Amino acid sequence: MKHSIEQSEIMALFFRCYFLYTRLAFIKKKTEENNARIYAYKTLMRVLAYYSRLPEVCSEELLKDISTFNTEPDLPYPTIFGEVIRETLTFIHERVLFITKEEHSLHERFA
Repeated sequence: MKHSIEQSEIMALFFRCYFLYTRLAFIKKKTEENNARIYAYKTLMRVLAYYSRLPEVCSEELLKDISTFNTEPDLPYPTIFGEVIRETLTFIHERVLFITKEEHSLHERFA
């Protein structure tokens, strides 16, 4: 298991959230679920933007920071927000941490 996430992988995760965010942001008639997902993606993008300044990030630290958002009491639509956090954590566990390094970057493989 890899214990650190490279800067390029953090940026790929950021842009994954960004693309999911923009897909929802351009819907004219948004539901409450769409608004909650937009808020969750914006929150995740802030965390990932912060970590993207570092050349390498400890995976445990990043995962801990992301999972703490799921426990905040004043979240709008906590169920949907938690869903997005769990999806992101699952993606990181399955697609970033447990993959051996290949010739292609994370962005090329999963974007």
